[in-house]
Amino acid sequence: MEILIGIIGLVLTILIALIPYFKKKYGDRPKLEIEINMESGSSLPIGLSHKNDTSNGYIEIVDVIQIFEVQWKMNLRIRNFSDLAAYYTKLSYMTDSPMFTALDKLPNKPT
Repeated sequence: MEILIGIIGLVLTILIALIPYFKKKYGDRPKLEIEINMESGSSLPIGLSHKNDTSNGYIEIVDVIQIFEVQWKMNLRIRNFSDLAAYYTKLSYMTDSPMFTALDKLPNKPT
């Protein structure tokens, strides 16, 4: 019985000694902070959508669908606020799809 208690104590001592090693190896990660600075933005009307109802020969102003080109200029700064180096960093969205998607095929910009 005393030998069994000694073996259990030895195993527990080894496991407790290995906790800091595994925590450092697999638990600690770099802490990255992302800062987004908006520089400027613009909106350019492209034209009317082909989905407008023109069966009456005219388009109601309250029901018109218009296509705009929207551009943003922003600076994205990523900082590492930890002692650990961050290798192979990747940016990804919180959802499966991108934040902005084109639902319809937009016409080319006139030259």
